[in-house]
Amino acid sequence: MGLKLGLKKPRINKLFLASLVISIVMVSAGGYYYKDRLKTGQETIQVAVPGQNIPGYHKIAAGDLKFESIPAGTVGKETLVDPANIVGKFAKVPLYKGEYINRNRLTAVNLLKGYDFVSVNVDLARAGGAVPGNKVDVYKLVLDSESGVTLKEPVAWNAIVLNVWDGQGNNIYSEQSEGITDKAVQALSSTKPPAVIRLAVKPTETGRVVDGAVTGKTNIVLAVKNGREGGVNAANGNEKDVNQVEGTNNGGGKTRADNGNTQDS
Repeated sequence: MGLKLGLKKPRINKLFLASLVISIVMVSAGGYYYKDRLKTGQETIQVAVPGQNIPGYHKIAAGDLKFESIPAGTVGKETLVDPANIVGKFAKVPLYKGEYINRNRLTAVNLLKGYDFVSVNVDLARAGGAVPGNKVDVYKLVLDSESGVTLKEPVAWNAIVLNVWDGQGNNIYSEQSEGITDKAVQALSSTKPPAVIRLAVKPTETGRVVDGAVTGKTNIVLAVKNGREGGVNAANGNEKDVNQVEGTNNGGGKTRADNGNTQDS
């Protein structure tokens, strides 16, 4: 009777095998996570951007800004990063909430120097859709006692709309939950009392405009300069169409796809 010789077939521990597979998966996932962290954990910088929409001619204060963290080296040379280079300057054109600020959109020149400031009562029908930053021509409606006809009398040219308050005295530019034009329309829709618009006018025209500040009077009519919102350099009279985008890739554009090295002046 012969002996049956042979090697015993090894038994594989299924629990050990499952543990090994799980360990390999976890190591691979950990390596990917670490690599991803290295990619996203790059150096960041703090960039000052508008915390709310800022109209043209507005002198920027620290409270108008907020900070955003972005990867270093992703903003262009024309983008202002440090609030020290922004606060105290005037907006030459509207600046929108959250966008990078291009240096060419600001000026250290006081755009309102030499102007007088007058607040007038205006209702919706006579406001012309004016919002802060608009340039407007100002007219006064005068009733001719003899003919009974209402006459239009020009009282100011190229005045600047600085602010709009509703009938309860609320500043429509203090909140940005809605579009500024919609808020202006809502403010001006109130007739008891009428809305109030603050204008910057030339000193030679102030005396003719103040009649519109009389309580309850709404004889002032505003004619908004078409397509010329908040882009006028009052120092030299040159107008800039706000539809023209300056340096979109260096701040002042909605894409915010800036390239180049950060540089403030």
